[in-house]
Amino acid sequence: MWRKAWVETRWWIVLMLVLDIGIASLLLDSPAEAWHGLLGGAVPLGAVVNAIIVAGTGLATRSSYRPLVAIDPSMLFTLSLPITRRRLVLTRVAVGLLGMTALVGLTLLAYRLFAPGVGATVPAGAYLGYGMAVWSVAAVGFGLSTLCSAWLDQLWQVYATMGVMFAALFGWPAVQIWQPVLNGKAGGPTALGAVIALVLAGLLIEGAVRSVQRRDL
Repeated sequence: MWRKAWVETRWWIVLMLVLDIGIASLLLDSPAEAWHGLLGGAVPLGAVVNAIIVAGTGLATRSSYRPLVAIDPSMLFTLSLPITRRRLVLTRVAVGLLGMTALVGLTLLAYRLFAPGVGATVPAGAYLGYGMAVWSVAAVGFGLSTLCSAWLDQLWQVYATMGVMFAALFGWPAVQIWQPVLNGKAGGPTALGAVIALVLAGLLIEGAVRSVQRRDL
């Protein structure tokens, strides 16, 4: 199942990596003043998009050439395998989380190493806390996308999750738990927000597992 999950996810990870590299190449020379805004908005938003795209698909097989097919023919084969639905979903979640972590981690590391404005905006010691906050919020998007996959096809799974996450990120400032770090107040608020985000992500993933277990297929 690990290999199957990887085969279904790998090209989406590659696609997001190419997009991340392309975007990063345009941003590296931005001045420090611009980086404060980028780290506060565009960079976390990109991490959330990465998470949503590589999130788990529940019972469905991720098919890049038939995104609107609600029930892929291979789903019946998957259900015939000697594996529980819980294990199936959690395996796909694990592969997706590893891909998301690699994408977010490599992107943030590249900005730190190659963009002088980042070092002038966030001290090295606080950048790790910033990265953890961004990853935690992205994990919520990942969990929500996985939950949506239990009921929606691929395309609507992405649309629904992006709609909810973008509305939360732009409409509810408290969700932006990385902002205290950018404002020189790293510590309690960011750490507490990250813990809450991780718990919420875990609950969403568990909700996806239970939805798949109860689904009549």
